[in-house]
Amino acid sequence: MKHRIFWYSVVAFVVSLLVTGSMLMPGVLLSRAEDSILRSPSIISKGFSLSQPQNVSAAHAMPTPSAVSVAQMSKRVQWYEDGVADSVLSKEPINGSIDMKAAVNTCVQQITTLWHKGMLMPLEQFPKAYTVYAEQRTILDSNKNPALQYWDIGFLPQSSQLSMRKMTISLDAQTGMFLAIRIDVTNAAATVDLANTAEAIAREMNMPGHLLFLDERNLSQLQTAVWKFNDTALLMQLSVEKSDSFVDFAMSMKVQNS
Repeated sequence: MKHRIFWYSVVAFVVSLLVTGSMLMPGVLLSRAEDSILRSPSIISKGFSLSQPQNVSAAHAMPTPSAVSVAQMSKRVQWYEDGVADSVLSKEPINGSIDMKAAVNTCVQQITTLWHKGMLMPLEQFPKAYTVYAEQRTILDSNKNPALQYWDIGFLPQSSQLSMRKMTISLDAQTGMFLAIRIDVTNAAATVDLANTAEAIAREMNMPGHLLFLDERNLSQLQTAVWKFNDTALLMQLSVEKSDSFVDFAMSMKVQNS
């Protein structure tokens, strides 16, 4: 009798493990799928909604790039250019780095401002209809010490009915400077005035400058522009690529070669 009770207990235990595993497996697969979408090895935080207005508290307010010297800004962008491909997931924040909530809120506020000014393609129901994914990454110097820390932030639509397919932003965690922006929408009729958009982004970052280059010879497929920031080697490159079904907007910071 005792032998039979023992085997009943073993069977019940195994069944419970199988049930628990079947419940957890979809979550594991979903997590892997989300990681694939973001092209990153792991996610620090994911899946939180922006259905409620987000505010940056005074304690977590993003510093403005204007508070950093020109030489420092150029150096930080150069670090990003040279090291982004080899960046690693941050183990701990560098002194002065903002937290995830403040980084996301900064992105939302600045992108919303640009959108409402008509400087970006239509982003209907942004940000409340999008799910946010964020991870903090670190670029190491030649001595394997942290040189630059930045946030990779992604916005994915919660409904396939929305025209924006994806938005990804890289944000300097110490200065609040946009390092890169990419927005993909399934609206071939969307247009972006690159000259005005470049000026608006520079104004949001408190970094004045002037338009250095604008190529609109192929308006139906590809437009490019370069913005030069005053008294610095920093450049901002923008492009809009169109096809029959989508529009791809991209912005990236560069350092001008001497």
